[in-house]
Amino acid sequence: MRTLIHDGKIVLHTGIILEDLIIEDEKITAIGTDLKSLGTIDQTIDATDKLIFPGLIDVHVHMPWKIGDFRSTDDFTSGSRAAVCGGVTTIIDFAIPEKGESLYEAVQRQRKEAEGSCYIDFGFHAVINYFDKFLPEEIQKVVRGGVPSFKLYMLYPGLQLRDGEIYQIMQWVKQAGGLIGIHAENGDIIDHLINNFVAQGKLDAYYHYLSRPAFVEAEAIQQILFLNQVVDGKLYFVHVSSSISLELINEAKNRGQEVYAETCPHYLLLTAEKYK
Repeated sequence: MRTLIHDGKIVLHTGIILEDLIIEDEKITAIGTDLKSLGTIDQTIDATDKLIFPGLIDVHVHMPWKIGDFRSTDDFTSGSRAAVCGGVTTIIDFAIPEKGESLYEAVQRQRKEAEGSCYIDFGFHAVINYFDKFLPEEIQKVVRGGVPSFKLYMLYPGLQLRDGEIYQIMQWVKQAGGLIGIHAENGDIIDHLINNFVAQGKLDAYYHYLSRPAFVEAEAIQQILFLNQVVDGKLYFVHVSSSISLELINEAKNRGQEVYAETCPHYLLLTAEKYK
């Protein structure tokens, strides 16, 4: 099927252009003017005064996610419908092994849940929340199955890995040709601060902020960057929340490390004053 979108404002990385485009079998095959002459057009869309973006990719979503006795609101059906309404045409969710489940089994379970339910394209990051002798082969198997990215946690019971385990996993993922995503915070310091505030009866939302000062993220990021310098792997830091952390990441990039980072709108637009 060939679709012509005409008279729209096409958003490119170099700027906005006023031209037409043709989509054929889900791929953009032409951008220019007077494209009607390029052959049969099955569908024409008038995009006058509208912006035309490529489908966006959200690389960090949580669809059906069980946390203790709670489960996230969205499943693959409702979440993917919301995504496409916002212009997102690909999402990457997380496959988290349940107790006794291998990494590969978790990916297959999550894939089965998404198939037939998701309105858009999807992929997965594999969460490594355990450490055993079978893990190196599991990592290789998951990468061969089309999931080359893995997420590690430095905090939270049931998810947190020890420093030595993180170092070893970074080596295994490097050998498999994969990428490591990191939730980087010093969980021990956070737990210490939380316990102190709870003991003092300081339970207001503002103390949630105070229990997670910027340095606990920056310290963890610094540690992982140093390990990655040794391993020479590929890193992706999730939801970076402070400028000091970003400075450390930029310094590592300038030294030649392959490292990426994401942030979230609330870290860019809101401050701790909202807690008061």
